[in-house]
Amino acid sequence: MKSAFNPIRDRVLNREVLSGSFVNSGSAINAEIAAQSGLDWLLIDLEHGYGGEEALVAQLQAVSRCEVAPFVRLSSGEEWRSKRVLDLGAAGVMVPMIRTAEEARQVVSSVRYPPLGTRGVSSPSRASDYGLNFREYFQKAHETVTTIIQIETPEALENIDAIAAVDGVDVLFLGPADLSANLSTPLDFDSREFKAAREKILEAVARHGKAAGIILFGTDQLEAEVEGGFTFVAVASDSGLYSKAIREIAEAF
Repeated sequence: MKSAFNPIRDRVLNREVLSGSFVNSGSAINAEIAAQSGLDWLLIDLEHGYGGEEALVAQLQAVSRCEVAPFVRLSSGEEWRSKRVLDLGAAGVMVPMIRTAEEARQVVSSVRYPPLGTRGVSSPSRASDYGLNFREYFQKAHETVTTIIQIETPEALENIDAIAAVDGVDVLFLGPADLSANLSTPLDFDSREFKAAREKILEAVARHGKAAGIILFGTDQLEAEVEGGFTFVAVASDSGLYSKAIREIAEAF
């Protein structure tokens, strides 16, 4: 299994352009197809996705034979949630709606074992190959687990420098839909307020040596966003891509 020691965190912090997509269907088959695509990472979505934790293991197993990093978006930032998905073999977590540096520090603490954090220790976890490689995993997890913080509110923007400065926060991920809605410009990504927020995030990651992440709705946006400074980039989701493709087939008839 490759996820536990996936070297993608170093690539994230080196600000390499890393390609990704969301898997929100809850389908292990879709996850496996996506993993075979050549993308650098996948995000299994437990916040807005249709599958719950009971479907997560199968999705992680489906992608584990491919050279892709499987991240999991949690529904919220409680410590037990990150501990659970990391033990199952996720390469990192994405946590939505982080507003303050203290909340970001709590997330980082939850993904690191003592004495660096508060993650509970269980040697026969899937992440350590059911205990076979536990000692190595225990010693290296704080170096390999990627922590992705979503910036989606005006309060987060006010605290952006303090959040970006937190040791162990690797990616500040712009959630376009939620951020635009919370700025009172819902889905208007050309508004003055949204553009200013976007630049504030990019400036903060540049100052603190972190990566900027974003999800795009199509590849036509890709070149401009990468040139602008986003390096941890997702395009679309499996259910969204299927919905679009099947409608195009129907329209062709």
